[in-house]
Amino acid sequence: MDLKWFDKTKFPGLVPLPGSNNESWCQGLDGLSSRTAAYYQQGARFTKCGLVSIVEPEILLDGEHDIDRTFEVAQKVWAEVIFYLPRTM
Repeated sequence: MDLKWFDKTKFPGLVPLPGSNNESWCQGLDGLSSRTAAYYQQGARFTKCGLVSIVEPEILLDGEHDIDRTFEVAQKVWAEVIFYLPRTM
């Protein structure tokens, strides 16, 4: 596996996966407290995380309509989403 893109300064990296057949896995939240403390010392500032709404309207492509009708409906739906979303927070 080519991991040249993997920035080890940001992520702990790959570690052996216990009970596997010589496989590895990428650590995620492991050691987060100590890593954020180190980032804080380097000047990073953090805020409390809150719940984030995920809004993903789906415009179905299947049916008797053509792509132009799909685009027309998608524009209307996204316009409504963008209009109402800030009012729900």
